[in-house]
Amino acid sequence: MSVIDAKYVLLLNKVLMRGVERESRVGSTMSLFGEIITVPLSFTTLPLLTCRKMYPAGIVGELAAFIRGCTTEAEFRAFGCNYWKGNAEVWPQNYSVPESQWQLGPIYGAQWRNWRGADGVVVDQLVNLVEGIKRDPLSRRHVLTTWQPAELDSMCLPPCHLLAQFYVTNDGELDCAVYMRSVDVVLGLPADIMLYGMLTMLIAKETGYKPGRLTMLLGDTHVYTRHIDIARQMYAEIDHPIPCCILDSDSTLFDFIPSDLEIIYNEHGDKLTFELNV
Repeated sequence: MSVIDAKYVLLLNKVLMRGVERESRVGSTMSLFGEIITVPLSFTTLPLLTCRKMYPAGIVGELAAFIRGCTTEAEFRAFGCNYWKGNAEVWPQNYSVPESQWQLGPIYGAQWRNWRGADGVVVDQLVNLVEGIKRDPLSRRHVLTTWQPAELDSMCLPPCHLLAQFYVTNDGELDCAVYMRSVDVVLGLPADIMLYGMLTMLIAKETGYKPGRLTMLLGDTHVYTRHIDIARQMYAEIDHPIPCCILDSDSTLFDFIPSDLEIIYNEHGDKLTFELNV
């Protein structure tokens, strides 16, 4: 059994057993607040669920698009990620626009690479983060943030994972802690754990460290009530080994493309279909 599966199923069960019913923008949920999940990272394994069949290619493509600061649905699709189609389709700014021109607004990657401050100043947070880790590894300012209050209304969806802090340990490892304001345990969290695991791996390689631990700090941690019965099927599928990966030795953070990462993901549970909430 992989560590990620064991911890994930414990969290899922806790939300279903102890959560309180709450209404949300897109349906009723069982919800808890202030949960934590921590998983180990390495250059040769991925924090990818095996208690159900996942589709890692879309997650890898999303990360590649984030790294480039992409802001259109077509750009994400070109990297093999179709997750943003639903949000783009219902965003009023796209109602009279051809699908090929659907915009997403200044979402995650745009904030990483093109944070817009006062007086027109543009900040490349990702470049600054890498340079900061190299220059002053013990600094407490190794932070990426996607929560730009002045631009929230210009995004098709405000960011759920809104802050990541990186920490160089005395043992030469790079840890990452991510705060999420809104956590869909079934649909969003598994992908976000893998995404930040990969990002930490790439930044560790770029800065000369080993991947350490990933800690997800979870705000409103919820399961939609219409997903509960299907989600419980994952309880019986936690005996598979953690997936392995091979990162191309020539791969760099800023030039990363999905084909740079070979994923060995042969043992997993069944495909489970959950309705997307937009």
